[in-house]
Parts: sequence; structure tokens; C-alpha cells
Amino acid sequence: KNDGMESVAVTDHGVMYGIPEFWVMSKDYNIKPIIGCEIYLSPGDMTIKKDVDGIKYYHLLLIAKNKVGYINLNKIVSEAQINGYYYKPRIDKETLKKYSEGLIVTSACLAGPLSRHILRGQEAKALEWLDYFKDTFKDNFFLEVQRNGFSSDDITKVDLRGLHPEHRESIEHQIKVNNKLREYADKYKLPLVATTDAHFLNKEDSETQEILFAIKDGRRLDDDERRIGYLDTYVKTQDEMKTGFADLPEALENSMKIAEMVE
Repeated sequence: KNDGMESVAVTDHGVMYGIPEFWVMSKDYNIKPIIGCEIYLSPGDMTIKKDVDGIKYYHLLLIAKNKVGYINLNKIVSEAQINGYYYKPRIDKETLKKYSEGLIVTSACLAGPLSRHILRGQEAKALEWLDYFKDTFKDNFFLEVQRNGFSSDDITKVDLRGLHPEHRESIEHQIKVNNKLREYADKYKLPLVATTDAHFLNKEDSETQEILFAIKDGRRLDDDERRIGYLDTYVKTQDEMKTGFADLPEALENSMKIAEMVE
């Protein structure tokens, strides 16, 4: 609200129990609430509880366009919890297609199906998923690009010096995925949307995330094997997003287009 934003979305991993409080608070602040969920997508039949080619699940971002979409999103999340649980509550292609009406989908983060197979060098598999999303969601499908900790998809223009090895690898992977998704967008006439992975509110909250990771994993902060916080995965301001995607204004505009698509 302080940054002049007119809408806000919540897309928790695999659950929707935060929606009622989010909805009421958004209305209290006169901000348009957008309801979504970052679901877990099974690589095969969700009732078969095993890995497929080393993959347990992917991530996928769903947003409800309208009441029908909201109802279908609830059905998807419930089906995943009841019938698809394997490490995480997963849904499969068939069930997702069954409840696809009224939903907007983005290709998600580095854990999305397109990204996972691009990074594995399995382009045929990535294109198989691309065709599925195009056929299922039509004009409601967007290719999602992120730039957490960098502002160019040209690796020669990104300063990786002094970064933790995990952060450096994450940037290298994201740049590889972004470039391939931009290629797909041009080739298949698909819209790009710029996003930021938001795991905490403010940039300075990254230390809090590291503490929470340590508590969850039962490790000390001086343990070299502990998980580190994610790089720049906070809720960025409009100016930060404009700076980070200065060369892709259409991808920023599409984030507003998605907000406008939601009734």
C-alpha cells in the first residue's frame, strides 16, 4: 500500500488456509486481493507414490480469475492433500486439466517443470510440458521470468564475485532458464511475466529466514552445513522491479495484465 500498489496476491505452497485473513486484510486496506497457490505437480500419476526420473514433484503457480477458478483451486488443493501426497501434496496433469477452468497459470520458479527440464538439458521434455500448458490454459498461460540478485540475462554483465556458491549457482541457473523461456516466448508467441520470488517481506529479513531454517533443520548458525537464506527473495518495490527488468517492460506490464484479468 505504501508503495502505491493496487493489488496483492498470496500464493502459499500447497495450502490455502491463509486466504480468509488475507482477504479481509486486503479489503481493509482497499487493495485488490488475488487468490492463488503454488501447487506441487506430480511428474506422473499422483496416486503412484514414487519418483519419476529422480523427480518427486515440480512447482506450479495457479491464480484464480473468478469464482469458478477459486472453487477449482480449492478442489485441486484438496485432491492433492487427500490423494496425491508424496513428500508434498501433489496434483497430476489429468486432475489439473479437469479443474483448469477459471485459472491463470505461470511456469513458476526454478522448480517448475519447464525450468527443471531446461536445466537438465531435456528440451523435448520441457516442450512437452509447454504444449500441455498451452493446450490446457490457452491465453491464461504465462512464462515466468525471475531475477533475484541480478538485473540482466547476459551472464557477462552480472557480477558474481563474493557471492556464496549456492547464490552464484542459483543466478547462473536462473539466467539459463530465463534465456530459454524468452526464446520460447518469441518462437511460440507466448507472454512473459516478470516476478520476484517472495519468501520474506523486507530485504533485511533474510537473516530471519536463515534462523528459521536452522531451527527447522536442528542446526546451529555456526554450522557450515546449514541452509543459507535465499538471495533477494523479498517483496520488491515497483522501482526495484522496473530497474531489475528495465529491458523487459512488457513482462512487467503483464503482471498488471494478470491483476486486471482477475475479477
